[in-house]
Amino acid sequence: MDPVEFKLLVWVVTGLATVAIYRLVVWVQTAPVTPDPWGDLVETETAGEVSPTLCWRCLEPVDEGRDFCAHCGLSVGPCTNLSPYLYLFALGDGLRTGTSGQFVVKPLTVAGFLLLSACQYFIFAPIFWVFLARNISRIHQDASQLPPVRE
Repeated sequence: MDPVEFKLLVWVVTGLATVAIYRLVVWVQTAPVTPDPWGDLVETETAGEVSPTLCWRCLEPVDEGRDFCAHCGLSVGPCTNLSPYLYLFALGDGLRTGTSGQFVVKPLTVAGFLLLSACQYFIFAPIFWVFLARNISRIHQDASQLPPVRE
């Protein structure tokens, strides 16, 4: 392919990409606005200052100013991931979920566990991977023992 044809091809591809992006932006801007699925009561309840913070794992109310859930021990503070000390607890809880908890087994999730453990543990990561593989096989075994879902 000579340089003139290559430049022409680049211009055509650039033009098509520009038109496609423009059409995508127009399509998103002109899309109909869907109604709010929540009623006004939910809006007023969550906007008030009396609505408690909930632990995302066990859904128990967490007192203001606490960094850990009193029921399950999960680090739930508003600045947990910004504090170096508390960040270790959040990271450890996530990795512990990979070895002993229930999670959705998908390729991206497993790749995240593998990459995070390799970055955090380095030498000890293969030990983590063994426990991760055992937990994944346990999750698959538990899922195969469930009765089929009827619709």
